[in-house]
Amino acid sequence: VSGGIGTVAGSIIGGLVIAVLNNGLQLLGVTSDKVQIIKGLVLLIAVGVDVYSKRRGGPSLIGRMFNRDKTQQADAAGADQPAVVPSGDSAEDSSRSLTS
Repeated sequence: VSGGIGTVAGSIIGGLVIAVLNNGLQLLGVTSDKVQIIKGLVLLIAVGVDVYSKRRGGPSLIGRMFNRDKTQQADAAGADQPAVVPSGDSAEDSSRSLTS
């Protein structure tokens, strides 16, 4: 029960995916044995993607989504900041030195 790796958000999303898949397949009239096989395949694919991403060393899909949101928020916050002009020769000073 303890020692697992994952997030609450990941668990909720995984549960929702399985529930929607189960409901959709039942609405399509797929037999219950085929529903179990399809859900098992989806779980195997999810585990395979997770193992691949961990071996690659990158963040999970959900981690990438949250990091992208944070990056976009930081970019948006940075757009509100005034531009920093470096001190020293300005464009006018350098043009004067070229003409004189």
